[in-house]
Amino acid sequence: MILSLFYFVNIIGIISIIIYFIIPKTNVIKSILPIVLLVAFSSVVDVVLINHLKFDSEKWSTIYLILEFISLMLVFIANLGKYFKRLSLFFLVLFFLAVIYFNYFNLNYSSIKSDGFLSIFIFIYIIVFSIQWFISEFKKFDTDSLLRLPFFYLITGLILYHSGSLFLFLMREEIKNSELSLYEYWVVNLILVLFFRILLIVSIWKGRAT
Repeated sequence: MILSLFYFVNIIGIISIIIYFIIPKTNVIKSILPIVLLVAFSSVVDVVLINHLKFDSEKWSTIYLILEFISLMLVFIANLGKYFKRLSLFFLVLFFLAVIYFNYFNLNYSSIKSDGFLSIFIFIYIIVFSIQWFISEFKKFDTDSLLRLPFFYLITGLILYHSGSLFLFLMREEIKNSELSLYEYWVVNLILVLFFRILLIVSIWKGRAT
């Protein structure tokens, strides 16, 4: 069952980029292209490199977190404007310093634990900039419901996915070391990924130009 769910989740990832390129897009949806590309790319990597070619999943996890942070930064800058560009660059510098520290200088942490700390950093970034987005939208007063805004679905998916996966990241090493079954761990993770990718598709569809 978990293998079927794995393939289904990654098919959804590919579908998201297909929908993105076949529908007419508003500027808001054009701005989320980095995340759409990342989702599609990670789907291919998970199926081809990780599942079939047995590429080191821990190395890919670190690479994915780096790509994810850069993608999120590009998307939030595009939606919040140049005012937040400097703040994003500040976060970016801190993030790469953390990557270098945990992967090259602090030998007390495994790559699994290091990725857990990096995921905390990404979660904080998402929360900070999501709050800024909500504030900017409330100041505009040009919509009677956030449900009408396509970017709202993307932010909701990001917050819910990362709040759930954060715990899994931090507990992954303990689960592995205790020799407990990783089946439940991966099922929960795949469900979180699926939920985010569905909301991503909803965001793309809600933002289509009419």
